Amino acid sequence: MAVSRPSPHLKKLRTRPILQSAWNHIYANGQHSKSSDTKKAIKDFKRKESANIDRIYRALLKGQYKFQPAKGVLLGKKKRPVVISTVNDRVVQRAQLQVLQDIPSLHPFFRSPNSFGA
Repeated sequence: MAVSRPSPHLKKLRTRPILQSAWNHIYANGQHSKSSDTKKAIKDFKRKESANIDRIYRALLKGQYKFQPAKGVLLGKKKRPVVISTVNDRVVQRAQLQVLQDIPSLHPFFRSPNSFGA
């Protein structure tokens, strides 16, 4: 059986600069969170930022990264359901988004009035 080579997009996802950039975005957003749990999780990740990013990087490189179960919570007066991912998963998800946003043929989808944005 032939071994397939990873796509250029997957290669880009598996880089420290993309993961660092994704983390920077997650960290900046986390500073404005109203949730004390989110702020604590962000602070804990920040404490060992380099090691955490390196652990994610190595898992992605080996094809062994596994998303953790997300936590569902109800927010606001209307009890709107929201899914909260772990910080590690948010970093990978953000990195995926950044890679996808760099693909010109996908730009119309990100600018669509039906898009929820990023």
